[in-house]
Amino acid sequence: REIARSMGGELALLDDLGAIVIIAFFAIVGFCAWKVNQQRASAFAAAADRMGFVDKGSASPFAGSDAAGLTLLTDTMQHVYRNVLVDKRGSLVVVPGFQYVLPVGMMRKGMGAVTDDEMQNHSLVAFRAPHGSLPIFQVYSRGAIGNVGIPVDATAFSGMKTAAGVDTGSPEFSERYVISTKDEAGVARVFTPALVKAFVDQPAMTWLHVQTSADWLLFYDPRILILKPEDVEPALQRVRPIASLLLGARA
Repeated sequence: REIARSMGGELALLDDLGAIVIIAFFAIVGFCAWKVNQQRASAFAAAADRMGFVDKGSASPFAGSDAAGLTLLTDTMQHVYRNVLVDKRGSLVVVPGFQYVLPVGMMRKGMGAVTDDEMQNHSLVAFRAPHGSLPIFQVYSRGAIGNVGIPVDATAFSGMKTAAGVDTGSPEFSERYVISTKDEAGVARVFTPALVKAFVDQPAMTWLHVQTSADWLLFYDPRILILKPEDVEPALQRVRPIASLLLGARA
């Protein structure tokens, strides 16, 4: 009995030590993540004015505007904005760190339903559109994989759950992209050959996703990662050909 009691005490001590080690590990990881976020926030704040932006910190740039159609915002949860930059005209928004949660039960193409709250991260680029100037549509790349694979016509997202099938007349576009919309006439109007070419000219293996609302033209892609101020301009160069064709000089 004494031996068993002694062994039990030692096992309990080991359990306690293991718990302490685990807690310490996660505390260190959390501190390091906090430190990185602080350093990144300082870098963006210091560079904002030089780049022609105003640093908005963690404020949502979409508050008070019409975001219906931006299902990344409207149909996900627990939004966190980091290092938000707004250009001095108020027409361009860059969100280097946007964090959100996929709701439990949401269906994802080829991946089944979300069974637990899943945290996702993106960098966003958004252009303010004159109210109602764009049709409401989404474009996403075929073959999306991993946790970012959320094709709009196969999810529980409410804003655009409709059969995709707008024909742009370009086999290459159709091979790489799908358009989802309830306004096919409006999409046919804006998807000129030049706009179709701008999508086709995007880098291979992209997962560019474009969403519009009455007030916004929104871009995101796992390959558009804005981790430091010098990443902003390459991200803008990537999407500006499309934005310029949709918004003209405003982009």
